[in-house]
Amino acid sequence: MVYLYKNFLVVDRNDTNAQIVHMMNSINVVFTDGDNVWHIKSNQDKIIFVFGSVLASGDTIHTNGSIKPDMKPIGYIKIYCQGSKVKVSEINFRNEGEAKAYLRMFKGYLRSSIKSIGFSAAQIDAEKFVLYWCKVMYNADVEKILKEIGLVSDFVKRTYTFTSAVVLDQPPPTSF
Repeated sequence: MVYLYKNFLVVDRNDTNAQIVHMMNSINVVFTDGDNVWHIKSNQDKIIFVFGSVLASGDTIHTNGSIKPDMKPIGYIKIYCQGSKVKVSEINFRNEGEAKAYLRMFKGYLRSSIKSIGFSAAQIDAEKFVLYWCKVMYNADVEKILKEIGLVSDFVKRTYTFTSAVVLDQPPPTSF
């Protein structure tokens, strides 16, 4: 399956479309799980190709159509997915400005994906949708960017938890 979200082309880990496979090979994007896999290999794992311009107007669009072979990604985000947990194992952008812009967009993509499930605020908070950052790629520069765009809430565990307030754009409840 292939999904479009703004500048993102979201591809399943095991996609066999020849154009997708060629694109993955052309920028050397492969899943090298190694011995330290945090979960069982999943068909839900994704590679998000990032392009310099919007691929489709509006919200997330599902397409079974062909992919234009002349599209050239400017970066990518590789993620492992296990239910309500997502782990970013690798990011690749040309510069810090692009990293900030597209990681903000990535946060929007994840919010949109969680929101599309149709859970209530209580269900979202109970499910605990957590984004993990792989230790190998996490350094001071990455942490600075993630902190600035609000994609890390626990600096020790390198995680971000999506709360219902974030997903549903609701202000946090006030207490008296």
